[in-house]
Amino acid sequence: MTYVVDAERFALRRPFGIAGKTWTAAEVCTVTLEVDGVVGRGEGAPIFYAGETIESMLAQLESVRPAVEGGIGRDELVDLLPAGGARCAIDCALWDLASRRSGTPVHEMAGTGPPVELDSAITVTLDTPDQMAAAAAAVADHPWLKVKLGGADDAHAIRLVRAAAPDSRITVDPNASWTLDHLVDMMPSLVEARVELVEQPLPPADDDALGGLEFPIAIGADESCRTVDDVAGLVGRYQLGVIKLDKAGGLTGALELSDALAAAGLDRMVSCMISTSLGMAPARYVGLSCSIVDLDGPMNLAADRDPSIPYTRGRMGLTPDALWAG
Repeated sequence: MTYVVDAERFALRRPFGIAGKTWTAAEVCTVTLEVDGVVGRGEGAPIFYAGETIESMLAQLESVRPAVEGGIGRDELVDLLPAGGARCAIDCALWDLASRRSGTPVHEMAGTGPPVELDSAITVTLDTPDQMAAAAAAVADHPWLKVKLGGADDAHAIRLVRAAAPDSRITVDPNASWTLDHLVDMMPSLVEARVELVEQPLPPADDDALGGLEFPIAIGADESCRTVDDVAGLVGRYQLGVIKLDKAGGLTGALELSDALAAAGLDRMVSCMISTSLGMAPARYVGLSCSIVDLDGPMNLAADRDPSIPYTRGRMGLTPDALWAG
């Protein structure tokens, strides 16, 4: 098997700010596999809060080169690399390659429904309240907005965003920057703004503080929900788990995590790192069983891959066959 690893950089339309970090480009690692002229590709982005970087991913991808070139499968890959962006890139390339070599659609291999168009959230990044309101007004025709919070004016910001986008459904994401007191203090403003989900309000180390508490809005786990090993610790603290292929180590791990969350009685949301249509293509299969889809990575790019998944007012079109197997 031929194994090619590339580090790629895609400029963003505008800076992407969250609590404590800002990006100006999507940096990803791309894996290309080839057997007998058939090519499969996959993409992974570093999980920054797990300490991953493009450099650490490249080192991991090179460390398994002999195994990959020797024809490793998805099951064996789990034993060679931890869950994260590097394993995601190889895993998704293996899915693509297997589908193309066998002629079997991915949804049949995965046991999901066939791909359909999905309504995806689009992110309003952290900025001044006025700038966030302007950003929300520009996408007020989108069905879902995901609003990044974590500033001193969170309550003011969410009120302005709601006024700017009166008809969109809204989730908020403080990216683990809040305290429990701030979460409690924010609840009236969030309820007033008709927010439907608060994603990872507290740092994972503070998960215990959520135990036994009831809020009028669902609380979702993102940084606290990486793989199936985390699911037991979410019960009684969170109502929803956020699934990202990069965290889970690819489509294989993401499907396993989705099943585990459902078995634990938790709702599910599929989300993404800042990445391209190549990363969204496999993630859409997880989105088929999720109540919220947040696969807006390509909507943040100045230029996506060619070909790419089309997006129209937050509506995620079907994946071109030349990009990733259908």
